Amino acid sequence: MLDDMSTSTTWPHTPPVIGPVVTPSWARLRYLLLTLALAVGVGMLLFGTRPASFSELSSRIAQGKVTQVTVVNALPVTSTGRASAELRWHDGLVPRFTPVLQEVPGPQSDEQVVFDTTTRPYPITGSIDERLNEFAPGPLALTHIEDRASTTWFHYGWKVPAWVTLVGVLVGLLTLALLVTGPQPVRATRWAWFWAIASPVSFVTIPLFLLFGVPRTGDVEQPYTRLGRLTGGWSFILFCVLVPSLLAGLLP
Repeated sequence: MLDDMSTSTTWPHTPPVIGPVVTPSWARLRYLLLTLALAVGVGMLLFGTRPASFSELSSRIAQGKVTQVTVVNALPVTSTGRASAELRWHDGLVPRFTPVLQEVPGPQSDEQVVFDTTTRPYPITGSIDERLNEFAPGPLALTHIEDRASTTWFHYGWKVPAWVTLVGVLVGLLTLALLVTGPQPVRATRWAWFWAIASPVSFVTIPLFLLFGVPRTGDVEQPYTRLGRLTGGWSFILFCVLVPSLLAGLLP
C-alpha cells in the first residue's frame, strides 16, 4: 500500500561540459616565453642602469655613500655653451644614472641663466665638478668620459642593451597572442589578464600569467565563466591604478 502511494522524481540528466584538451604545443610556447622573460630580467640586472634623480645622487654623496661619480659628455673646462650630460655611479651593487643639462655662459654674457629646476634633466650652471663637490663631506673621485652612442634603449625606465628591449617587446606581444588565441585562462578572465599584462607592472604580471594563468597540458579546457575568477574591471583597478601608485610611493 505504501509502495503504491510513494512518488519519485526523476531529474533530467545533464551531461558534463567537456572542452578540448590542452595540447603540448601551448606548454612549449609557455616555457619558451618564460625562458625569454627570465633572460630579459637577468639582462636588465647584469647590463642595465637604473634611473635616478639628481637629488638622490646629491643625498648619497652628502651621506658619504657615493665617493665615485663618472661624468659623461660634459663641456670641456674652457668651453662655453650648453651640453646634455649624464652622471653615473653605483648605489650599492646597482648602477645608477641621471641626466643633467649643463650651461656655461660666455665671458661677455651679462644674461643670467635661469632654469626650471623641477624639470628633468636637472640643470647645472657652470662646472659639474664644482656642483657635485658642494655636497661631498670628503674627497669625491670624478672621472670624465665621452660616450656618444647614437641610440639609447630603455626597458621599464632602465637603460639597457638593445637586445633586452627587443626581446622584452617580443615576449609581451607573444604573451598577448597566447592570451587571445590560446586556451581559456584560469584564475582570471581574458580581459583581466589583458589589463594585467598591459599594465605598468607587466614585468611581474607576464611571468604570473605564464606560470599560473595558462592551463596545464592534458587538462580539459574549461568553458568561460566569471565565477571565482578575477574580472577585467577589478584587474584594471588593481594593476593599472593601485599597484603602480603603491610602487611609485615605495620606490625612490
